[in-house]
Amino acid sequence: MSERRPLPTTEEAALAGMLHDIGKFMQRALGSVDTLSEEVRNRASIVLPTYEGRSSHWHALWSDAFFSAFVDKNPFPEGVDRRWVRDLAVFHHRPQGNGEGGIANSATTWLITEADRIASGMERKKRDEEEEAGTSSGGRDAYRKTLLDSMFGIVKINAAPTPQNLRQKLARLAPENLDPVTGDRLDPAMPAEYKRLWDEFIGDYSNLAAFSHGDVVAFHAGLLSLLETYTWAIPSSTMDQPDVGLYDHARAVAAIAACLHRHHEHAGTLADETALRNRQTAKFQFVLGDLSGIQTTLFRLASEGASGLAKVLRGRSLRFQLIAEAVAQMALKTLGLPACCLLQNAGGRFMILAPVMEPNRQRADFDALRADVDQWMRGQYLGELSLNLALAGPFSGNDLMQQDCFGALMQTVGLAAEEAKLRPLEGARAPLGEAIQGEFGLCPTCGARPVAQGTGQGPFLCRACEAETRLGAAFPKAMAVVLDGHGIPRKLDCIGDLNVDLPSAPYDKRPGRGWRLAGGNLRDGLPAAGRLSNTYVPRHSAATLARPDFIKARQNANDTDEPKIGDVITFAELAAASVEGGKGRPMLAALKADVDRLGQIFLRGLGEKRSLARIAALSRMMDAFFTGHLPARLEKDFPLIYTVYAGGDDLLLLGPWRDILRFAEVLNKDFAAFVGHSKHVTISTGLALFDAKTPISRAADEAEARLEKAKAQGRDRICLITNLDLAKALTWPQFSEAMQKAEYLHGLLNDQASGVTTSLLYKMLWFDDRRLQANAGHMEAHDWIAKLGYHLHRALGDKKQADTRASLLALMGLRPDMKPFDAVEAPAARIALSIALYRNR
Repeated sequence: MSERRPLPTTEEAALAGMLHDIGKFMQRALGSVDTLSEEVRNRASIVLPTYEGRSSHWHALWSDAFFSAFVDKNPFPEGVDRRWVRDLAVFHHRPQGNGEGGIANSATTWLITEADRIASGMERKKRDEEEEAGTSSGGRDAYRKTLLDSMFGIVKINAAPTPQNLRQKLARLAPENLDPVTGDRLDPAMPAEYKRLWDEFIGDYSNLAAFSHGDVVAFHAGLLSLLETYTWAIPSSTMDQPDVGLYDHARAVAAIAACLHRHHEHAGTLADETALRNRQTAKFQFVLGDLSGIQTTLFRLASEGASGLAKVLRGRSLRFQLIAEAVAQMALKTLGLPACCLLQNAGGRFMILAPVMEPNRQRADFDALRADVDQWMRGQYLGELSLNLALAGPFSGNDLMQQDCFGALMQTVGLAAEEAKLRPLEGARAPLGEAIQGEFGLCPTCGARPVAQGTGQGPFLCRACEAETRLGAAFPKAMAVVLDGHGIPRKLDCIGDLNVDLPSAPYDKRPGRGWRLAGGNLRDGLPAAGRLSNTYVPRHSAATLARPDFIKARQNANDTDEPKIGDVITFAELAAASVEGGKGRPMLAALKADVDRLGQIFLRGLGEKRSLARIAALSRMMDAFFTGHLPARLEKDFPLIYTVYAGGDDLLLLGPWRDILRFAEVLNKDFAAFVGHSKHVTISTGLALFDAKTPISRAADEAEARLEKAKAQGRDRICLITNLDLAKALTWPQFSEAMQKAEYLHGLLNDQASGVTTSLLYKMLWFDDRRLQANAGHMEAHDWIAKLGYHLHRALGDKKQADTRASLLALMGLRPDMKPFDAVEAPAARIALSIALYRNR
């Protein structure tokens, strides 16, 4: 082995932070120290600190065992010295002094010690020692049986109680494992599950080392992915409230360690113990990114009736995600930071933990990056879409550890992000007011930007639409997203200095950087990292190709392209799927939803438990619902619903209107289960119905307006169908009632013996208008009850129809004797009546 460098690199510090607590996973899987090799056991006196006369923090020795057993056999990529990574990781509870162990600059081991303590917010020496000694109330091996507390059992933003005894089951990160369970904190089956997970992890780790092809960046991203997959639900500490997962703690430690390394490397104090332990000095700052103008740009279309619209929307949504991802990667490169420093990245927003170095130089580098980004965005989208970058800070380690300071810091972060939105494209070098017609005219897709001179047969598009169309065509069959600064076999797009591809098969010679899409296994020729994120789109099978209603819809739309298995189902076909038995309107629906009070949840929802790891975990889990659970649910139970975008904390879906209605109810139930039925984390929804010829932008705008109505009227609601100006959002129980009543009315309309006709239901809609007018104070409308009774008696006067008549009266808020219930609100009436009529036109 070559001679060790005098000091570790930033990458080595980051890897050490990621792996410093890997021994906790190994220890809980294997249990007895007797399973360790004699060589490792003999190092206990060197690796472990002592507490009250005995060795403590035994997990550090297990981390040492991991390096001996697995890293030595599966080496890090070339250029990474595993000796530095091992020493930084293993000695995090017993940091070394310079010269100790025969290493000149071994005081650098304080990098991980300090990062661990800052990330934890306290010195946990006593707590860790008690945990591993078994002095907790759960017994000697309680640390092997303790479940992770769900983050949603902590969030509190109002007076409502929080869910109690909410836990995350120990399992791989997968859509089916996201929901928490309610029960005891100790699970006796966990040791066996730990062993199973550990064996799988080690197999994947060995593959990662082999498949990363010596690419340090790819290996780093792959290791982060593996740690998230296997350790997201492993408690970092099992004492007190074990609510921080091992992955989130390890990533926070790695980010802080990387920033400390860069700060002290710049200052020349990387081996200075006093400087490393100084938490008063401002060593950190945040880099924030926020993509603005998404919805306006997404639906910027010259003609919304053209074929290929779904492909354009799909490509745009994906490209927006890739723009945020690419700019985050460019910021990391500018700052000389590894991927672990990207603490949050979802929904077009990201947050990077960065070091403080020479302020003027850093500001100049940051301004240059922003200018490059602004110039690229301006050239692509002419000011309609912007990626707003901001710096927040500087701040010290104490600011991260002390709750009062941390709360103020988070407010500063929010303010910096908002201020950046007020200066979009500030760094663009060319004025926005120049003529945009261009030599070749306006783009036929967006109708807003000049055509770029293209090649081939055309039609020629603007730069953005051309890239979006290519991405949209390739995405449904893609196995991975490649986002790489090097040359790649095929380039669908170029964002900044990063090339983009969506390969449908592994590359022949190298994997490329990026991530595998959901379901893609670690294998040669694909990116080392994997993500939950995947967007579900309905695709043709042999059965759907043969559907008569789909064939007729294609003919009516003059679609001459013969679809094949695997092609995306068109919007015209989806609209046709809403017709049942030849009855009903062929309509689509747009559903827009997002999490209520998200800003408050992150700013004050965690109370005194705010920390980098918890905030990152909360963001990651929220995103996992929309990028993991949602696609899986659609593919399984709602295969005709189309995802326009989903991620971060919101979504926009299109599909057959009846499917969307049913899914809205399921969405709320699924989200409620995901957050443990917490009253502090809820979701609101807006739903717009439209036919296939209606511009989708108009439908999306209406869905957005209805979402705003739902939020303005109390949140945790859905707004749909009724006149937008007078719309009253329904609570979710009211919506469930409306759906049940609609099904009941549909049954009556299709039962000739019921006496109920579409004419009668239309008349009841008129009575509902009069009811609303009466409630609004219009005296002339108060005769609605008498007139309703008269019409129902005429239509359903038979004694056999008494129950039906009583049900219709109840729908309108009236008793059989025509007297109103406590309040004549009847919020479900119009929704139920409208749904039943739409189904039977």
